Amino acid sequence: MTYFLLILCVLGLSTGQVLFKHSANILKTLDTPWKLAFEVPFIGALFIYGLTTLGWVWALQDIPLSRAYMIMALAFVIVPLLSFYFFSEPLTFKFGLGVVFIVLGVLLTIDSK
Repeated sequence: MTYFLLILCVLGLSTGQVLFKHSANILKTLDTPWKLAFEVPFIGALFIYGLTTLGWVWALQDIPLSRAYMIMALAFVIVPLLSFYFFSEPLTFKFGLGVVFIVLGVLLTIDSK
């Protein structure tokens, strides 16, 4: 159950990053930066980050930080994939190779208890 919560945290963090990028694109169109505080994507990103933080603290009750943090590395895989899908950001062969290493690293560090 705790690992499921950690995966939800990774997905929340990744979603928040996409919303922050969308907020950055909105910021370019605003006449004053403070108006970003009233934009739905920005508010949503902050809300998701808040929930993710609560989930993270909850999960850390049962999993050592060193192990839990390795699972958070999956965000380095998910965020670029979402960026490719939503913002047409390029992905390269080297990126794919890096993804393989990240996923292998995470799999090697998961506790098999």
